[in-house]
Amino acid sequence: MKRPLKKTIAILVTLILFSATGVHALNLGKVVAYPVPFNPNAGSGLLKLLDKSGSVTGPFSVTLEIFDINGDKVLGKNYSGVNLASALNPVVWNGRNGAGKKVKPGFYIIKLTVEDPASNAFSSTTIRILIDY
Repeated sequence: MKRPLKKTIAILVTLILFSATGVHALNLGKVVAYPVPFNPNAGSGLLKLLDKSGSVTGPFSVTLEIFDINGDKVLGKNYSGVNLASALNPVVWNGRNGAGKKVKPGFYIIKLTVEDPASNAFSSTTIRILIDY
């Protein structure tokens, strides 16, 4: 059975309007976490998130969520006025959970969601890291 032409056109128009608004437009493909493996006791004791391509300039609102290998949320933080392309960006993690205790060594998943309040563009990415003491 063929679809009526009206439905097909309506779907195409909806997709074009959705794309034109730029709702999912930020490219976070070059955002990295360093140093890896991360040792909260060494160096500055901070894991930093930075866009190495320099394309994710700000200011943006950023949500940082960290999960352990089981998918349990370890930490959730919100930042505003962030420029991920700047080495001075404030998106860092000190290796502690929401209660302020050091997390155990192992694999962790960082979910980074970036939103541009001016255009409502947003994107999300995940980065896997290893914590090793």
